[in-house]
Amino acid sequence: MSPDEMRTRLAELFSEVETLKAFVAAVERGDHDDESSIAAAVARLLPPPAPEPRGMFRRNKPDPPDTRADQVRSLQRNSLALQALNRMNKELFPEIRELQFRLANQ
Repeated sequence: MSPDEMRTRLAELFSEVETLKAFVAAVERGDHDDESSIAAAVARLLPPPAPEPRGMFRRNKPDPPDTRADQVRSLQRNSLALQALNRMNKELFPEIRELQFRLANQ
C-alpha cells in the first residue's frame, strides 16, 4: 500500500470513528429508541411483585412505580452503544495504529 493510499485509508477510518462517536451520543440521548420493541420486551417481562399484605396497624404505602420500560430502554441503549464502541476499539483503532506506525517508518 502506497503512502497516499494509507493516508486516504486513515482519513476514512477517522471519519468512521467520528460517525460512530456521533451515533453513541445519539443513542445516549435516546434518538434511536425503538418504542415498539421496548413495549414488546416489557410485555414479556414478569410483572412487578405484588404489594406486601399490610398489617392491621401499618400504613398503606403507595405501590412503587413500574420501571420495567425504563430498564429495557436502558439495556437497549447500552447494547447499541457497546456495539459501536467495540467496533471502534477492536477494529478501527488497531488499524489506525498500524497505518500510523507504517507511515511513520517510511
